Amino acid sequence: MAKSKLTAKKKIVPIKPKAKPKTTKKKVTIAKKKVTKTKPKSSMPTPTETHSIACIDCGDFFEVDVIIAKIVCENCTVKKQLTEFGWPVKAKAKSSGPKRPAGWHFYNVFVDVDGTVFHKGVEQPKLKGTLEQTKPKEQKKKMTKREKIERQTSIFTEIRKAEKSLNSLVKAGKKRGTVSLRKQILKLRKEVKKYL
Repeated sequence: MAKSKLTAKKKIVPIKPKAKPKTTKKKVTIAKKKVTKTKPKSSMPTPTETHSIACIDCGDFFEVDVIIAKIVCENCTVKKQLTEFGWPVKAKAKSSGPKRPAGWHFYNVFVDVDGTVFHKGVEQPKLKGTLEQTKPKEQKKKMTKREKIERQTSIFTEIRKAEKSLNSLVKAGKKRGTVSLRKQILKLRKEVKKYL
């Protein structure tokens, strides 16, 4: 008989990468030079002392730095400005004409106190004296924050009272009066939204 060839299984071994040789790294430090900025030298000396000089116009003496040779004081400067440019212009005075309500020129027809008729702000001389004077509309007074808060708190207390009375009626089993209380509560809640 022929010999059977036995095939032996080869064991597969993973190949390890070659290890790099260890080297010691040296830390290199570079010394930084200190850079100092030098200011350019000015031709003017730094003021260390003071002395008194008289104003060119009025002759009053003032303490100033050594560098200064001549001065004009603030009073003389203001006087020069006023003589050159004049006094400051005051605000224009309001016209003393007839007082008309705000937005009168947007009215379709507005009749002034003297009977002058205006149609959308344009004077109509032919109609003068034919119509009665326009009555000014009363302007609503704006509420302050404090007034709004006070009104809110008063409404909230009214709502609480109405809800308590409604709950007591419901617990007692009474139907009479509940509808009117619910309507009152809804009305108060709508009113509170105005002030929020």
